[in-house]
Amino acid sequence: SRIDIDLSDAMALTNSRCFADLEPGLTHQEIAFKVAGFYLQKGKRRPLTFASHRQELSEYEILSLEIESFGFPISEHPLKRFLPVFDGKIKKAIDLSRYVEQTINLLGVYITRKVAFTQREEPMEFVTFEDETDIFECVMFPEVYKQFGDLLHWETLFVLRGKVEEAYGTYTVTVEKLASLQQTAEKMTPKESAPIYKRSVREVMFAKEC
Repeated sequence: SRIDIDLSDAMALTNSRCFADLEPGLTHQEIAFKVAGFYLQKGKRRPLTFASHRQELSEYEILSLEIESFGFPISEHPLKRFLPVFDGKIKKAIDLSRYVEQTINLLGVYITRKVAFTQREEPMEFVTFEDETDIFECVMFPEVYKQFGDLLHWETLFVLRGKVEEAYGTYTVTVEKLASLQQTAEKMTPKESAPIYKRSVREVMFAKEC
């Protein structure tokens, strides 16, 4: 059976360029107008009339659309644009075995979480992150969970500090501090070169007309 999607979902698919291969002769702006027109006309076959937009989106504009739609880029690893900001300040997940019993900094994309309870019925949390090299598991004990656990409800990209532990050949990170990667990067980066693009979809779509 077919699944109906609303305009916002259709535009998210458009902004992720899911329809680009279906309409290779059209630019992103032209596809976006056709999709919007379909919904605005409630499915009528007659397309809306629109001016031709023959210039393709730049890499910057593509990333801006993706971030506006999904909160992070999908055409490249979400951490890629942050790496120069943290050059020399972080370690990689693939190298955890080299830092057992050491406290290190990592960047991570939040994947999943599981809340557990100690013998004293205090909540703690197991969290899975990934960077551009590997997936890694983290533990947030009660005090750290109380302080930082809520961040996982509204953030996806993080910078964290923790101690690397090893048990039976498995490496985990016991989290000491957790922070929003975007906010941390903005504090470390000049405003004019910040790695997160905050232009709206409307600004990107109509930038060529101005």
